[in-house]
Amino acid sequence: VVSLPGNASLNWAIKTRCRRRGCYRLGPLELASGDPFGLFHKRQRVPETIPVLVYPQVIPLPDLNIPSGDLPGGTASRHRSYSATPSVSGVREYVSGDSMSRIHWLSTARRRELMVKQFERDPTSDVWIVLDMEASAQWGVGDDSTEEWAVKAAASLADHFLRQNRAVGVVIGGLSRLVLTSDRGTRQLVRILEELAVAKANGTVPVAEVLAAEGIRFSRGDTVLVVTPSLDETWLKSVQLLLERGTRAVAVLVEPGTFGNPESSVLLVGLLVASQVPTFLVKKGEPLERCLAGDGLDLTSKQKFVAVTG
Repeated sequence: VVSLPGNASLNWAIKTRCRRRGCYRLGPLELASGDPFGLFHKRQRVPETIPVLVYPQVIPLPDLNIPSGDLPGGTASRHRSYSATPSVSGVREYVSGDSMSRIHWLSTARRRELMVKQFERDPTSDVWIVLDMEASAQWGVGDDSTEEWAVKAAASLADHFLRQNRAVGVVIGGLSRLVLTSDRGTRQLVRILEELAVAKANGTVPVAEVLAAEGIRFSRGDTVLVVTPSLDETWLKSVQLLLERGTRAVAVLVEPGTFGNPESSVLLVGLLVASQVPTFLVKKGEPLERCLAGDGLDLTSKQKFVAVTG
């Protein structure tokens, strides 16, 4: 309630803690005015609404230790890159959709037609985050669900690697599969957070099929992080195929047993470790920075493995 004289205006700020990611709308509003004596009343409805996008929470991961994934020899490979890198390999004719910032103006003036720069792949390989949004694989409700914890883990991993100046791409296997091609920088983080903010676990395609369908995007030397609550061993076979092609794989298992799933994850975790796939267990109630610390479960760390399977 505010008091205003005639032909005056008043602005004020309201701070609200946003606890749940998603897209919300403020409005419509209803304004009520009157005089101090209660003689005159007027109400007016403002139908306009304002969208507000709440990003998922990002947790710093200072102790995460995943191999850097440099390409063999530490030099640029002779493969074209869809994203800008420090190495320019040549020029080509402009096609619709090319960024204006990539136009090579000297070649454009010489050829009298728009020419854009082509880039070579950077010596540091890409990081891909595959987020499982299959509905049947999820457990829990609201903030204490595998869906929310998986999204939070994916957002934190993307932030971690982008801060290291790595090129990060994201595959979200929801009702309609979404792919964000790998890129660097703050703009890429904003794109990822915008998509994760509205991602819903309403998909019908298992993560194994998502990996098989999108595997063509993963190059030799890339690192693929699979964030999933699924205990279906089928997706491990898709991971093993990636390993045979020279792609690194990391499993981030959102431990469904801590969200109400009565089925044990011991068998799947044992198979992942036996396949030498670094595995991280994200458990309900445990700080994410602790779950995603070190280099995951490994055959070289027998004590860790015994603690999980015992």
